[in-house]
Amino acid sequence: MGRGAPFPRDVAEFDTDDRISYSKLDGKYILIDDDNEEWEFSEATASWFQPVSPSTRPIALQYQSAMTEPSRMLCAEPIL
Repeated sequence: MGRGAPFPRDVAEFDTDDRISYSKLDGKYILIDDDNEEWEFSEATASWFQPVSPSTRPIALQYQSAMTEPSRMLCAEPIL
């Protein structure tokens, strides 16, 4: 996380934090930290996470698939 103030975890505090905005299009809270990095808020876990970029999304989805499908967990070929 950025070097500035800690990220708030209570939605009621978001209106007073200039780093946070709400995306009506995506229906989520977004925070831009002091390093100009984007974070998304998960209301389910009350925590911030960095979204997967479009360039790494295919790799992340392959990894997720390999970790959730038992038949793929012991593959002989690397997942690229």
